[in-house]
Amino acid sequence: MKTEEINGLMSVLKKTSVHHIEIKTPQARIRISRTPGADATALQPTIENVPPMQENTAPAVEDICSVQVGVFQRGKGKGGAALVKVGDTVSTGMQVGSVLSMGVVHQVKSTVNGTVTEIFVENNHPIEYGQPIMTVELS
Repeated sequence: MKTEEINGLMSVLKKTSVHHIEIKTPQARIRISRTPGADATALQPTIENVPPMQENTAPAVEDICSVQVGVFQRGKGKGGAALVKVGDTVSTGMQVGSVLSMGVVHQVKSTVNGTVTEIFVENNHPIEYGQPIMTVELS
């Protein structure tokens, strides 16, 4: 991806309430994210070169996304220990966090079986509807 294209993505991100954009191609993976509440100029692009992909060699992954706007909590309630961390195994229906919205706690449950490979949202940070919370490598 060219520098001009990356700068264009950063400009789009600055103008929206979205905090995270990730683009995957066979040649590269690009993630642009910013900290909620930070100055819009504090965008940090990350570019990873990916070796040429062979057919069916990449593990199947799926994101668990927020179904509610609010504040994400990794534990059962404020200050609780995280329910899952990178490397943990999750199963369909298992609680992996919660979203506090207008004083009501909504459980975030896994929609897949697998192993958590990445967590995108920090504890007690704002979260948008549909925003990826974590990635799970399917088992």
